[in-house]
Amino acid sequence: SRNLAQLAQELSELIEIVLLHKVEIRFAKKDFSRGKWDKKVEFEPCENICLFSGGVDSSTGILSCAEHYKELCGVFIAHADQPWIIHIVNFLIKKIQKKHNINLYTIHAPPMMSEGYSQLRGFLYIALASIYANLLQSKRILVTECGVTMYQPRFSPFDTITMTTHPFVMKKAKTIIQLLLNRDIEIVTPFENLTKAEIALLSTMPELFKD
Repeated sequence: SRNLAQLAQELSELIEIVLLHKVEIRFAKKDFSRGKWDKKVEFEPCENICLFSGGVDSSTGILSCAEHYKELCGVFIAHADQPWIIHIVNFLIKKIQKKHNINLYTIHAPPMMSEGYSQLRGFLYIALASIYANLLQSKRILVTECGVTMYQPRFSPFDTITMTTHPFVMKKAKTIIQLLLNRDIEIVTPFENLTKAEIALLSTMPELFKD
């Protein structure tokens, strides 16, 4: 179909720019319904989804966004090879849910490993968040990274940079999830013009550790 052809093109361009490898993407039909049955699960709609990693940016971001948006929930992507980080983030999730009444969902992802898909993890997080965007009928996904993390400027011609939340990746991710969901969805980056220090000044994280 037209959507699949465009989806293949968008994914190919994303991989070529980020990983510097030219690829050809083909979609194969596969029936996964054999031996399975449908189970109806209802979710309460939520207009806004905020990616949550437990760091300064995302912790400040989800609490700041909760003040700005009436409906908000968070999505945490848990990598199988980061048990200690998962433990810490689960502690923060319980605090946030109890004190600020924000629902946070966890999606389990493959291990990052030393030579994993780190350059595309930003796209992975947004793609996985779009699962809940579909289930919760959300209008937007919030990515609360600071500008330095997003843009990662090169200091010399041979520098290697991380493009996890680079504007190019954000733009491609938006196009791809709109093709997958077959509807418009916003990706909002509220801290794009802030430094890490400026976000730390906004941080209300100490509240998370008070009973």
